[in-house]
Amino acid sequence: MTKQRYENINDKSKQNVCLNLIKEARDTRQMRALAAYYLLKRTFQNSTLFNYRSRKTELAYTIGISARSLHAYIGQWKAWGLASDHKHNLTLHSTKDVKKAHRERYKAQITRGHGDTIQDIEARLYGKLLENHNRRIHFNHSLEEKAKETRRAWNGDVNIRHYDENRPGTPAFSLSIRNTAKELSVSNAKATKIIQTLNRLRVMQTAGNPPKAVGHGLGVYRACRDGRLGYFFMAGDTVFRRFGNRHYFLEYPPKEQKITYKKLIQQLYHGGPETKARLEAIMKPNETT
Repeated sequence: MTKQRYENINDKSKQNVCLNLIKEARDTRQMRALAAYYLLKRTFQNSTLFNYRSRKTELAYTIGISARSLHAYIGQWKAWGLASDHKHNLTLHSTKDVKKAHRERYKAQITRGHGDTIQDIEARLYGKLLENHNRRIHFNHSLEEKAKETRRAWNGDVNIRHYDENRPGTPAFSLSIRNTAKELSVSNAKATKIIQTLNRLRVMQTAGNPPKAVGHGLGVYRACRDGRLGYFFMAGDTVFRRFGNRHYFLEYPPKEQKITYKKLIQQLYHGGPETKARLEAIMKPNETT
């Protein structure tokens, strides 16, 4: 009776990724090469490709690419510090060393499903860029709100909350296909496909924004299109405005970033002539007068 060998892997597992490396892969149009690395990293859990030069066709077939593409990808992995030669073998290094080289402390992960293809992994990596974009937008909005509260507090209008208070988790964010393509540095068609793949993988959920009426007449339509946010169109005599689809992150909801005292000071200097001493008088009042 022969023994049946089972791979010691779960249906899903988490993989640490380097956000700076993902950005570099986006800027150099090498996201598919990075996705191939993570796919092989999962397939060969000992992180060693034995006699890889003579097995490139076999290894390439494993992840659904050509041997020529794999040859180019391996060169890119070595340039990124993700792989190195050891005698006749190829060692796949962990992301930890790459994150250390980039001085990246932010923890980022993707989920790798057992049936994921290289296109799925690529979409998951693009998804980390959208998560980071969402987190950055929400932090900037929170910082602006905190600065406005501070200025109102100087006039005695409201009680300012402490600068490092956390707000509830980051909400969904609105982003059009055009802006998504710009953020990911891809075409509109590919941006649409990435969003569809992320929805299929349950990484995010996308919902349309219903249009809202903003006025009537051709003059209003022309005026609205001049520098105002959103997409404007007419239905009959009514002018409607629609924003980009809303995206909800299901797998890795971006965590709220704390508003530090230093960031708030910088925002106030940028937004007006207020001085640091005046802010300190409100944020850190003296115990005795």
